[in-house]
Amino acid sequence: NELVDDRNGIEESVMPIYRAGLAKLVPSDYRVSEEISFISTPGHTPGHVSILIESDDQSAVISGDVLHHPSQIAHPEWKDLDTDTDLANETRLKLLERFADTDTLFIGSHFAEPVAGKITSEMGTYRLV
Repeated sequence: NELVDDRNGIEESVMPIYRAGLAKLVPSDYRVSEEISFISTPGHTPGHVSILIESDDQSAVISGDVLHHPSQIAHPEWKDLDTDTDLANETRLKLLERFADTDTLFIGSHFAEPVAGKITSEMGTYRLV
């Protein structure tokens, strides 16, 4: 059962850190430092965030679980294992719109090669180049 697996993973991996007082619960727009901040990207899971890194006039975004395959860049509406499908689709589209045709390096946490590239918009869709 997938739900049991999720609960076991949280119990085994997350709760020991929390019980030891080593976890810091923060808002989804938290700024870790001047260079690193969170972008709220809900839908895959509640409270999901992507990571924005900005330094020396350069930027990169680490997608996390908002996208699992580069094909979702061209088709953000394609379903994934999301807890809220409509919200996840909306979030993917907003993230792509935000970074399309910019110099921001887009890093797909689950992508095989190429793991990173720039998002471009072409003929009403997006792609990783």
